[in-house]
Amino acid sequence: YQRRVHGVCRVKKKTTPLTCNLKGEGYTVHERMALRAAQDLLILQPSVVNTIDLGKVHLNDKSVRNLELSNSGQYNMDFKWNTSGSRFVSVDPPIGTIAKGEMCPMQLIFAPTSECQLDNVRISCKITNGHTYALQLNGTGYVPSLNFSFRQYDFGPCFLKTSKPYKTILVITNNDHQDLSMDLSWENKEHLEVSLGASVLQKGERKEVVITFMPKDVITYNETITFEVNGLYTVPITITGEGTVPRIELVNPSQKIVNFGAVRVGEVCRRQVKLVCKSKVITPFSMEAAAQELSNLQITVLPKSYVEFKPKESRVIDLIFQPTQRIRPFSQDVYVDIAGIPRPLLSVSGSGQGIELHLDLKTVSFGPVVQGTTVTKKLLLFNTGDVGVRFVWDIKRMEPDFQILPPEGFIQAHNEIGMEVIYSPKVVGHTAVVDRVRCAIREDPDTLLEVNVNGQCVDVPPVTENLKFQCVVRKSQPKVVKITNNTGSIWHLKPQFDNESWTGPLVIDLKPQESCNYEIIYHPMTTTRNRPNGAPETGKLFIPLPTGEARVYNLEGIADPPQASGTYDREVQCKTVHTERIMVTNWLKKAQKFKVSRTFPSDGQSIVIKGLDDIDVPAQATREYKFTFMSYKDVRLNGTVTFTNEETKEYIFYNFNFKTLPAVVIQTIPLRVPVRNRVVHEIILENPLMDKAITLNIKCDSPDLTYPTPFNIPAGAEGRLLVTYFPLVLKPNEVTAKLTLSCPELGDFPYIFKLSTVPVGTEKYIRMQCPLGLNQSQTLRFTHFAKGNTDFFFKFTDPKPSVFTKTNGQYQVKVGPAGADGTEISFDVTFEPCKLGEVKETLTVTSPLAGDYTFSLLGQCLPPQRQGPVDIKGNTTAQIPFKNVFAENVAFSLVTDHPAFTLTKSQEVVPSKKSVSFVVSFKPVDDVYPVRGKLLISCNNPSEPDQKVEWTYYLRGLKSEGKEVSKAKKPAGTR
Repeated sequence: YQRRVHGVCRVKKKTTPLTCNLKGEGYTVHERMALRAAQDLLILQPSVVNTIDLGKVHLNDKSVRNLELSNSGQYNMDFKWNTSGSRFVSVDPPIGTIAKGEMCPMQLIFAPTSECQLDNVRISCKITNGHTYALQLNGTGYVPSLNFSFRQYDFGPCFLKTSKPYKTILVITNNDHQDLSMDLSWENKEHLEVSLGASVLQKGERKEVVITFMPKDVITYNETITFEVNGLYTVPITITGEGTVPRIELVNPSQKIVNFGAVRVGEVCRRQVKLVCKSKVITPFSMEAAAQELSNLQITVLPKSYVEFKPKESRVIDLIFQPTQRIRPFSQDVYVDIAGIPRPLLSVSGSGQGIELHLDLKTVSFGPVVQGTTVTKKLLLFNTGDVGVRFVWDIKRMEPDFQILPPEGFIQAHNEIGMEVIYSPKVVGHTAVVDRVRCAIREDPDTLLEVNVNGQCVDVPPVTENLKFQCVVRKSQPKVVKITNNTGSIWHLKPQFDNESWTGPLVIDLKPQESCNYEIIYHPMTTTRNRPNGAPETGKLFIPLPTGEARVYNLEGIADPPQASGTYDREVQCKTVHTERIMVTNWLKKAQKFKVSRTFPSDGQSIVIKGLDDIDVPAQATREYKFTFMSYKDVRLNGTVTFTNEETKEYIFYNFNFKTLPAVVIQTIPLRVPVRNRVVHEIILENPLMDKAITLNIKCDSPDLTYPTPFNIPAGAEGRLLVTYFPLVLKPNEVTAKLTLSCPELGDFPYIFKLSTVPVGTEKYIRMQCPLGLNQSQTLRFTHFAKGNTDFFFKFTDPKPSVFTKTNGQYQVKVGPAGADGTEISFDVTFEPCKLGEVKETLTVTSPLAGDYTFSLLGQCLPPQRQGPVDIKGNTTAQIPFKNVFAENVAFSLVTDHPAFTLTKSQEVVPSKKSVSFVVSFKPVDDVYPVRGKLLISCNNPSEPDQKVEWTYYLRGLKSEGKEVSKAKKPAGTR
């Protein structure tokens, strides 16, 4: 409805009243709130409490109810929600305005973040100038009922790099009333893996998650695995563990090598080692693999089965060596299984000593032998066992045609003995055959050594031909004899030599009516001059023919001295040890010991040749002989190395031609130091000459390296040369310098120096201060070390020095050479500030020979200092000097504070860095003296226009004694 009111206001002393018309209109709010559920709409009443059940909601999830607020009135409507009853309940939007005829959708939200229970919680919606809707809420916020078998698991100490990783199973059970989705917020790492991806757990379902721990380092691990439930709720699982190394060690480290020594076959040797577990946890241990390998060496290990060591537990391991046969010396590492990984524990060594002999021939066949002659053949007995034995031949079975010398004896281990089997036939046509002649071993009756011997006695045939041979010892000379078969049958001939120096084909097959050339080779092993009486070597070749005849050849041979077995040309660096290797071959069927002689021309002690003086070479074997050669200077040297058997006087020799090349760099020495600083390097040199001192001349291509001269080293002594690196000029790159020490006796000793420098930094920090308008000078000093005349150049960082200047204005100075300890140079620097505050500058003094010197300058400008007094006599004037210290032209204002002192001008523009004089007049006003006053000179600071700078000069007026002009006692701008 509408209402109008007419108001009247009467004012005193006013003839007419004041009037006012008032008009108002009243209205009613028409709203409606409803709850929408699916397709239904439930109207809420403002006069009663409306109950809404929000249900059960998982943490971090939400339950939403849709509300609708309608405005059916004629005017806009405001609303506001009050949800202070629970922090987990909200309404969107919480406040707003609804236009007439409009409807506003709202959401009632229940979003619990922790476990909670809504039990008749009240919230309300207030309509401005209208009703209030009260809602009573019920609901539950709860954690999903997902059960984890553990929330924290500690693997404890675990071994690194085990063959079997450590695992545990996390069991997850869904006890909730609905399905739950689960995801793993975790990326597998090399030491921890989790076997689970995104999955959904049905109601009542359980899932096993395998967690694998594989430590890689000896550290403590602490990881958190986060499971995400329904994308809203997280469950952290903490996994801890520690990486450790399995340690089962010997209590006594000296038992690292177990030596059984030499054990006779059939004997038992027992060794014990004690082990201790230094692991943090129980450690599995097994020697099964080691026992299998050691069994091949007839070593038994107890215990060999799998055992577990507790921390700090110790056990004894038995090693039993019981050889049943000869075993050569052995040394073998024993690997044991510790926590599944083979690791070396110890090494075993030893040998099984037994008897082992053999003959080089099973049958000694003499073939046809002329009646009345004696033929001897060699039979070698080898003892390859480990003990010496005594032997006895059954010589009675060999009589009367055969004998063996010696019939008994003793043979050392790893040695051989040569025996002679002698055939002396007596009956022509008799064929002697003796099988299985036994050699008994007294130390081991079971050892069986047997040999068969046979021969045939023939009548003496006439000599067919005399053959003479001559060649170099251990070389060969062949000759040919012709044999003809004049019969109608095939000949199968077996030629026989009675001297091993001659050889030929063992069998000759000759067809009927054919001829062949039979080659006889003379290969002497002994030089003729080394034979008894120096007589030529003789022998016979006997060729029995099927016709009953025989061919007999007398053989005579002369063996000349040996030739060089080799010639070697070598180029060797001076002062470098060269190792030469010679392969020495034993041409005999028995071991030889050679005396070694090295024959080279000697030049004092500047050539050093060293090597063993003898060498043993087994039968028909080759051994390496080494000797070293070093020359201190450039030479060409020819010589021989001779190997002589002192028993037989037989020898072999090798020729060597050595050419030495200039010495290479002995050492490369890096030196790095700041300029004008010293570093000393010591070169140690040995004089190998035992009877002569040496004096070494020194040459160097770098002036920065100095050293004492001359450098003398006594005979057979060691010298130490101190080389000093003292750079004066900074070098941007590394410089290579060569220093050579030389003497006639030992040649050159070259050294390379890698020289580099670093800046030395600032020489000094100079601090200066003075008031604006004045200046200050200070003396700077430095020491130069240049060895020649040089120029020093002075340069400021400011290209146009204004604040700091060199006092005398000379920016180039010539100086002479410095003394041994350097020469000091001094110069003055003037500080004349042009603005208040601090200013920094760098002064660099440069010389191409002496290097750079840097000075850091710090100047502080103080406010202008008061000056005076300036005395002025009555009715006279005084001139006050003043300088514009600024870098710009400046207008200065002048004023006095006493009427007796007057100025010719009150303002003047003074050019930059120029000096002027201001005139002050004194006219006394009474007879009182002295008259005191001040002259004030001011200006705005050019660098800071808002800052005013002022100079004060004290004035003193004196009684006049005559007309004269006074001047300031102290000119402005000096200090």
